[in-house]
Amino acid sequence: EPLVMGIYNYNEKQRRAREIRDSRIGENDAYWFFNTVDDVNNKWGMLKATRPDNIKIMLLNAERYDSLKNVNNRLGIKGVSPAVLDHVVQRAKKDSLRIFVHAETAFDVKIALISGAHVLAHHPGHAWNGNPNELAKYEISDDLIELAKQNKVTNIATTSIAKKYAINYLDGTP
Repeated sequence: EPLVMGIYNYNEKQRRAREIRDSRIGENDAYWFFNTVDDVNNKWGMLKATRPDNIKIMLLNAERYDSLKNVNNRLGIKGVSPAVLDHVVQRAKKDSLRIFVHAETAFDVKIALISGAHVLAHHPGHAWNGNPNELAKYEISDDLIELAKQNKVTNIATTSIAKKYAINYLDGTP
């Protein structure tokens, strides 16, 4: 949205975050909101008409989806429900599309792997607040790593969490 709105400066983007969030200029063109399985079914044809190579799903805090599903005023706190993810994966596989999942927590990774995602687009913890007491919810277990390996899931690492941890809890140098 910021680029479509002509906003290129990071500080300007932060200042206008609410306006950007509410604009939805690219909705049903550059991205789709799938809040329900019916949304997927109703919008799938439009999505397919854009001839995508891949589908990227935001799976954010799925373990709390029921308590977050009505939160619409914060970016990055919720994604699709596990049921919607499963349905999108089924539809995408029928259409030979690969599924990339942005997973925020280790639980999200588990749900993505069980659903049949092809790629984990980020490591969990992008929104981690730096508190070491909360780090466990982002740690991927050996069992999940093994499941990803067995399913030949590609993992695209994101290192922002390492920088945040270094700045907040080590010597302050990223």
